[in-house]
Amino acid sequence: MGKALLSVDNLEVGFETDQGLARVLDHVNFDIMPGEIVGLVGESGCGKTTLARAILGVLPQNSARISAGSITFQGRNLLDVSKKDLASNVRGKLISFIPQDPLSSFNPVFTIGSQIMELMKWKSPDAPASKPFMRYNKSRQDSDKKRVLDLLKTVQLPDGEGVLRKYPHEVSGGQRQRLMIAMALLPEPRMIIADEPTTALDVTIQAQILKLLRTVSVERGVSVLFTTHDLGAAYEICDKVTVMYAGQEVESAPSSKFFSNPKHPYTIKLLQSLPSHAKDIQGIPGQIPSLTNAPTGCRFHPRCSNATPKCSGERPPITLLDNEHTLRCFNSDTVSNSEETT
Repeated sequence: MGKALLSVDNLEVGFETDQGLARVLDHVNFDIMPGEIVGLVGESGCGKTTLARAILGVLPQNSARISAGSITFQGRNLLDVSKKDLASNVRGKLISFIPQDPLSSFNPVFTIGSQIMELMKWKSPDAPASKPFMRYNKSRQDSDKKRVLDLLKTVQLPDGEGVLRKYPHEVSGGQRQRLMIAMALLPEPRMIIADEPTTALDVTIQAQILKLLRTVSVERGVSVLFTTHDLGAAYEICDKVTVMYAGQEVESAPSSKFFSNPKHPYTIKLLQSLPSHAKDIQGIPGQIPSLTNAPTGCRFHPRCSNATPKCSGERPPITLLDNEHTLRCFNSDTVSNSEETT
């Protein structure tokens, strides 16, 4: 295997609350390879969005506490990068973002074109990194506008000039999400974080957006971190899937192995909860734990039928089952025959 584009190692993030410190990420490990689409899946509150925000460096300063770990991107620990450097040269350039709700991400009183060109003023590949406040001259504006129109065609918005003249409320939800994908691609990033980008869309448009995101990722060699609670969407688009539960990653595998041969008890229960014609939906007994008083060891053990006293005493180490398939579980029937790594 090659070197990871992004590597999250032993990351621990908490939030100060009235009830105490909520340990939202508990020593999480996570990798994305160049050009890879990785799904980060789990129930609401499992830490998906917090991990995405930690990578972008936009955790709330007054309450968030990063107490351990590193986030290495292109060989640099983003936790050591200055706020100025992160804002100018990483966030929105090397790493861009597609939000869940595109309508709230646009300013309703400005045209789409004015907002996109404002983005290009600061984040265009032609913007001089050494002189970010240099005047936005007509030559660069023309070059950037051509880049915008070309990319709008790529995301299947052929009447680019017409779209740019409109206000956000004058285009459909699917068109707004295509615009968000275009805006994420315009700075020519190495990685895109897509935070549940199809949640606000109907099913037919969801399929179109997923296909589009997959196509532009493959064509441009851009890595994608795709956070979702929708396993169907993860199946459609992802090369690899990582499952999180209550702030802990529990299993990671290529999509084909994840859906055909899951190993962690939580992953199995999660897949069994999907609607099926062949069998009844099976819920997961118990409740998601409070992160201000999280269970020790494996956080799933209070809801796990396979749990033993060891599960509550310590967190399972990362176990390599085979190429790229990793697991954190003491009681999978394959663990005893696999190679454990720390």
